[in-house]
Amino acid sequence: MRTLRWLILSSGLAWAGSGGSSGLVIQVKPEAWVDPPDIHLTFQVNQPGEVVDSAPLTVTGWVRALPGQPIRILASSDRSVDWSSFRLSATGGAAAASCLSGGLDTGLTQDLVSNWTQSGIIRCSITFHLHSQNDWLPGTYNVRIALRPSS
Repeated sequence: MRTLRWLILSSGLAWAGSGGSSGLVIQVKPEAWVDPPDIHLTFQVNQPGEVVDSAPLTVTGWVRALPGQPIRILASSDRSVDWSSFRLSATGGAAAASCLSGGLDTGLTQDLVSNWTQSGIIRCSITFHLHSQNDWLPGTYNVRIALRPSS
């Protein structure tokens, strides 16, 4: 009788066997994505110090994590911006998660969600505006916000 030891496929499946017995081993690896990964906004300030909001954007995060692993969606920006958000929907382990509101200082990273502890999907509606602490002069301001999952 022919002996089959291991056959590892790129999908994470492995077939193991020897002699007359065999078995299938499935390896599930952590995986995550956020959509969109980059947000490009343009703010038109007409009056000094004016606060201009972006249109609401939908951000979706999908994570398959290992048990007990914290799940985060992190944001960083090339300009100081504030944001407000609320949860549109959540499935699986994201059902207990919340979409946060806060501020991003240039070059620093902030969490967009909290209390996400298990694999799942979350959708947040987010509205950005230029940081209200700054006295923005009239003009056009372009902002890039980078999003990334962390699990």
